[in-house]
Amino acid sequence: MDVVAHEWTHAVIQYTSNLIYQNESGALSESFSDQMGTSIEFWANDPEGDGNEGKYTVDNLDPTVLPDWLIGEDVWNWNSDLPGLRNMENPVQYDDPAHYLDRYRGTDDNGGVHTNSGIPNHAFYLLTVVEDIGLADGKGNPGADTIFYGAFTALSSNATMSNARDATVAMACTLFDDPNDSEPQSTSDAWAAVGLTNTTVCPDPDTTAPAAPTGLKASAGDGSVSLGWGDNGESDLAGYNVYRSTMSGEPYTKIDFTSSSDYADSGLTNGSTYSYVVRAVDNSDNESGNSNEDSAIPQASGGASVSHIVIWVEQKGPNYQAIAEVHSVQDTLIEGEFFFGTELLNSASGTVGEEEFVRLQSKKVRTSGGFTITITNATSGLVTCSVSVGEKTCLFPPPN
Repeated sequence: MDVVAHEWTHAVIQYTSNLIYQNESGALSESFSDQMGTSIEFWANDPEGDGNEGKYTVDNLDPTVLPDWLIGEDVWNWNSDLPGLRNMENPVQYDDPAHYLDRYRGTDDNGGVHTNSGIPNHAFYLLTVVEDIGLADGKGNPGADTIFYGAFTALSSNATMSNARDATVAMACTLFDDPNDSEPQSTSDAWAAVGLTNTTVCPDPDTTAPAAPTGLKASAGDGSVSLGWGDNGESDLAGYNVYRSTMSGEPYTKIDFTSSSDYADSGLTNGSTYSYVVRAVDNSDNESGNSNEDSAIPQASGGASVSHIVIWVEQKGPNYQAIAEVHSVQDTLIEGEFFFGTELLNSASGTVGEEEFVRLQSKKVRTSGGFTITITNATSGLVTCSVSVGEKTCLFPPPN
């Protein structure tokens, strides 16, 4: 039974951590398969009356199976003195190392994937039996197999034994999160006994928020806003949450996460105001306060949307001059031309301020008469307004 379960566990590895089958990652693959094979053997039948009922098994599913810490003893009996292939309780009995300093360093067997499996195998045995954690009981209570399964299936494909040690200790901290639980320290102790030391057991969580980003700048585009800000510089920075509001100030709505210090927000409505802040996020999911706020108003490419123009004529001594207030959304660039009759007087341009208009002026002329302003970068229709004396308001689109 342990051999069949061992082989099926290789399939689990293939579709989870996908451990590379050589050197230490290969030894971890062989060991994990041994661990699961032995755990399933105990699950199938732990002998009654041995004091371990409920610690290693769910039920006596197969009375013919006698669980032990040997691998393949029921199918590999070529040497009656040493049945099977490996011994997790005593790897040295089969000339496999039980300590990291004694690991095989050659190139045979893909770098000793079977031989060096004795090291994590023995750590698993020590955690289960000597540290007395036991195996999962099938009633929701985790055991050594739960710890190792969760950790090993999440390893990187080129994981080392130190990586496996750290992953199993971290998994024990997750499964046994009461400060009084001994299982995390027991997991660390089991690895230390096979020569893999120097791991921090359940470190205090990082609850310090990163510094807030600075220098946020929003730039309007056609149906979009481009954002940029100063790099936070935190050593454990994960990235930034981007927040948006349709009014200045809170409430903001998170729209995305980015790992870079710039962002493009698209699909926006031209002519509408959008305000933004960004917050830094570290690898422990701590979030900073808000950056500075900045706002922008998307505009159609190459043009300005004008709602109305107010134009009047002022006398400046012996001269006359036209003044035009062009009304549009804030930050819109307005470009126009002034005419006196049919004569082009001058070009004029400006950016709409927070009052939502920009004031443009014609050149002065000696005589009064008809002044006209034409907006040359308007997005639709002919946007022009004329006045001879006094003041005139032109609406766009014109009323029916």
